[in-house]
Amino acid sequence: MDLIKITWYQIKGDYQMISQKQFEETLKSLESHPGVRGVIITSNDGLPISSTSNLSMEMRENVSALVASLVGRAKAVVTELNEGELNFFTLDTSQGEILVAPENDYVLIVLREKNK
Repeated sequence: MDLIKITWYQIKGDYQMISQKQFEETLKSLESHPGVRGVIITSNDGLPISSTSNLSMEMRENVSALVASLVGRAKAVVTELNEGELNFFTLDTSQGEILVAPENDYVLIVLREKNK
């Protein structure tokens, strides 16, 4: 399994209980993986909650809004097809990957360069 996915699965259930310092350390840990361009935590409404500092505010806002909209649509598809719950998905693009882990109140987004 991908190291970023493993790191996220280790902390996602404890998100509400970890300290701000642990939360920031987790973001830094995710960002330290090879090829990661940025990490964003967004609300389900598409408002950025937190992110790594290397992303511009415009980028954070655009990615948050667009991915939150996509998560809503993806959840609707999963529900319509009676496939349970949406846990994780990856958008594979020509420039890299967008890793998305939706939760009840927030969405984790990792932007990663294409493996070469």
